[in-house]
Amino acid sequence: MLRSYLHKLLHSTVLKVAILGVVLVCCMRFTSYINSGNVCGEFELLLCFDTIRKTIAIFGALPFASNFSTEWNSGASNMYITRCGVVKYSAANVLVTYSSAFICVLFGMLIYAGAISCFMPFCEINAATFSQPYGFLLKTDFAFLYIVLRAAVFASSCAMWSVIGLTLSAFFPNKYVAICTPFAASYIIERITIQFPTPFNLWTISISMLQWENSLLMFLYSVGIFTALAAICGVVFTLKVKRMVQNGKY
Repeated sequence: MLRSYLHKLLHSTVLKVAILGVVLVCCMRFTSYINSGNVCGEFELLLCFDTIRKTIAIFGALPFASNFSTEWNSGASNMYITRCGVVKYSAANVLVTYSSAFICVLFGMLIYAGAISCFMPFCEINAATFSQPYGFLLKTDFAFLYIVLRAAVFASSCAMWSVIGLTLSAFFPNKYVAICTPFAASYIIERITIQFPTPFNLWTISISMLQWENSLLMFLYSVGIFTALAAICGVVFTLKVKRMVQNGKY
């Protein structure tokens, strides 16, 4: 099931459209009257101050979050569940939804950073300590990792929102619920957790602003917490699908 879904995803035009959508959303940063004049500064402004970044979660969900609702409404899920079982079917949906959103957002943001680097300097050295702990990378030969690490953390947050969209689509089997939920959920839940201590503030974590001294630990924690939350949602999704199957709601 997983191999079949991955093949479907990699040959999907929607995945390419979603990546392009992420790039275009990032490019809208240039419509702001605040500009930094360097790639890292623009990336910083996009993540920390540009509210348009919220729509990136929609493009992350576009490739696969609506797959379950589409298959359920068409009756195709019946065949797949009979063939491989509820758990494997649900797990495949969760894994591919998470990975497709992660790939979509990560690639889109890296393409954006690479494109604008053709027109402006990569960074200002005196800004190398602006965002800790990754800021030190801007003074090394691996300065590009500054963008890669921050993009990967943000991509993992969007992947988690996509899994939430998938989960809610099990309760309301509609593809628009699956695609739009990540945008709404990210706004609502982040507004709630912004009152929490910093290590549990999802907005702060997603934009890599925990300000820990250990860069590796912060990266692993940031990606790990979004992956763990996605896994919890995946369990809820699996239990809901299992109940739907037991009740014969095909």
